Amino acid sequence: MATGGTAGAIERPSTAHLSPGLARFALSTHALRLGLTAVVLAVLYGCGDAAAPAAAPPPVPFKPVVDTRVLMESMIDPQADVIWQAVKTVVTQSGTQEFRPRTDAEWAQVLRASVSVTEAGNLLMMAPRARDTGNWMKAAQALVDGGRDALRAAQEKNAEKLFDAGAVLYEACNGCHRQYHWPPPPDPPNRAPRPIGRASSPDARSR
Repeated sequence: MATGGTAGAIERPSTAHLSPGLARFALSTHALRLGLTAVVLAVLYGCGDAAAPAAAPPPVPFKPVVDTRVLMESMIDPQADVIWQAVKTVVTQSGTQEFRPRTDAEWAQVLRASVSVTEAGNLLMMAPRARDTGNWMKAAQALVDGGRDALRAAQEKNAEKLFDAGAVLYEACNGCHRQYHWPPPPDPPNRAPRPIGRASSPDARSR
């Protein structure tokens, strides 16, 4: 029986009354018990660390500088126009004219515009630009999807896919403008929307 020392400590057993063989066996058993105790303590302490809640990451330091109108006028609308103007067929009294990106530089311009439009959709989801968490977010995501399709078409240098992506992008923009517009559009509208893509009227002009 222990009469001193640290509470809970495992003392070395007395082997004076044992034969040399039994003494070695007793000491080996004692060492094994100490090893198992250390393993159990390590597991318990390890579980305690794993169960500790992780610290919350610091907030991302976003700093939106311009309001939504300026973002639209200076970035989204001009770059969307590059996509819409890249592939079209204009029919006039003097004939038909096809527009397609032809050179690497023209395709690079479309690619840069597509990147801008795609990431602009993400910028619209940031506070304080986001108007709500419902239809606004859906419209911004549709802008991302349309811009992404245009980006893939530009990477493949595929004019038909680019035209289709422009149609998706146009619907995304119109869907948003019908609900969120500065100032609100007249109801009913007093003029037809600006044409894009393949024009068919005799006096059709590019946008």
